[in-house]
Amino acid sequence: MSKLKQARLELPPLDFNIVKDKQVINTPNSDQPEVKQQEDCSETETPSNNILLCFDLDGTILKGSLHNALNTTLNYVDCVKRFLEDETKNWKNKELLVELFQKALTIGCHIAIVSFNLYPDWIKYALEQLLGSTLSEKIYVVSHPRRNDYKGKQEHIEEAKRHFGVSKNEQVVLIDDDLNNVDIAKKNGMQGIHVKEGIEYLNKAFEIVTTQEQKENQIQINFDQPTESKLELLGEVLPSLGDLDYSDDIL
Repeated sequence: MSKLKQARLELPPLDFNIVKDKQVINTPNSDQPEVKQQEDCSETETPSNNILLCFDLDGTILKGSLHNALNTTLNYVDCVKRFLEDETKNWKNKELLVELFQKALTIGCHIAIVSFNLYPDWIKYALEQLLGSTLSEKIYVVSHPRRNDYKGKQEHIEEAKRHFGVSKNEQVVLIDDDLNNVDIAKKNGMQGIHVKEGIEYLNKAFEIVTTQEQKENQIQINFDQPTESKLELLGEVLPSLGDLDYSDDIL
């Protein structure tokens, strides 16, 4: 029996502690990265109208599987560092990915990582290495093991929706390399982008973010108009009282 397997057998069972908006996995004698508690936006008075981008992790934004790598060691710190330094396993289309995250977060889009993974704190750590703490803290990580294939990532997505106060499925975009997850998301009224080789999936995500940006800019322009201009804008949309037809009203 190898020393690693023997060490695993001698360890007590993992203690899974679920804390509000943050899943923490305590493993005996292991270093854990310092991760700030993820802020909860679900208590906001008004629901969010912004787009929610839900990214799968392994095979989507990472070339390799961080979950599998962490599953084979007890030295998580060195494992993650080696993983992120390995060009065959680390960030897929890194420069474009960073640009997409930066643009989406800057205009107010929500971003969540939805992953069948037992190591959420290390996902946050990896994101911090990629984006820095300011941006990575805006990304919500939903990470727990696969339960039902027929549900795809829907449980993860619903948790992310609650966190950001997103109520409508049409506001959600799932970016995933698993076609089954994408198809299930689409059947539930969400947008789905299937990740394949190349950068087409990123181009589609950029299009969605750019459309959101244009809407935000148009709203800002309308609010910046003088009062008279706002009334003119309303006049273009609303008919005058004289144009209303009351012929079908019962008096």
